[in-house]
Amino acid sequence: MPDDLTTLSREEIGEVIHELEVQKIELEMQNDELCAAQEELEISSKRYFDLYNLAPVGYCFVNENGFILDVNLTAATLLGQIRSDLINKPVFQFILKEDYYTYNRHWKILFETGEPQTVELQMLRNDKSLFWARLDFMIAKNGGQSPVCWLTLTDISESKRLEYALRERIYKVNLLFRLSALLEKPDISLNQVLKSTVLMIPQAWQFPEIMEACIELEGQIFQTEGFCKTQWMQTGNIVIQGNKAGQMTVCYTEKRPAFNEGPFSTEEYYLLNVIVERLGHVIERVRLTEALKDSEMFLRTAINSITIPFAVINATDYTVERANDAYGGGKG
Repeated sequence: MPDDLTTLSREEIGEVIHELEVQKIELEMQNDELCAAQEELEISSKRYFDLYNLAPVGYCFVNENGFILDVNLTAATLLGQIRSDLINKPVFQFILKEDYYTYNRHWKILFETGEPQTVELQMLRNDKSLFWARLDFMIAKNGGQSPVCWLTLTDISESKRLEYALRERIYKVNLLFRLSALLEKPDISLNQVLKSTVLMIPQAWQFPEIMEACIELEGQIFQTEGFCKTQWMQTGNIVIQGNKAGQMTVCYTEKRPAFNEGPFSTEEYYLLNVIVERLGHVIERVRLTEALKDSEMFLRTAINSITIPFAVINATDYTVERANDAYGGGKG
């Protein structure tokens, strides 16, 4: 356009106005397109927010040194902290000490090979409570900068609880089956019963590799090789004819976190009570059997000490039920 519009003719001014109106229409169309794009971007951003922050699993971006760069709301909730407090904190701070080696091994493999890794371990919340988690690691693209890890955090406490409950039931059934088979042996002594039982017990608890057991009965002690009393222990009384005759003790030699009940589950407390109750009945039965054998021996010795012939006759069929050596011995 010329600097001085007064030099333009009426026709030229009309053309300029027309061009301005066309440009105005084009700008309005472009503005509408930009507004539509902005609206789509906002919708997409909200969708991303919902997918990322409100996902049922936790998401974290972690640098190569293990420090958190970003975290979603689910992960923050699982760890018991607000999002801003988690930034620049190391992930391994929330890993249970006993499981740190497992975590570190998979972390190194991830950055050495680039292969995705999955590990199940126990994690600590901010209030020091524990939960089981599955961690899925994978390398995320970072625009040519240092590699970062995309970490998925899933709470698997309930599935672990069910897994342990099922395993406990299997162990419990196996133990009771083996114990029943042991007790059905006709000539087994009480000492053999207690020695065999104490060796069976650890296999029925959650962590048999660190479980030890001991049975005390009227001064006698039967125990596994590595037994020692610890703070992670449970006991049950062996009752015979209404009186405490001894007790059974099981304990872990190392700390093992549990879900709700402490170091021992409800199933394990129930199993302990079943075993000590069963042992009480077995001890009564074995002692009664031994007493009957002793009485039989005493009676036989007493009858045989009589020098004159002696016999016990069945009043119904007149058969000889018992006789001493002087009569001829045995039944007739």
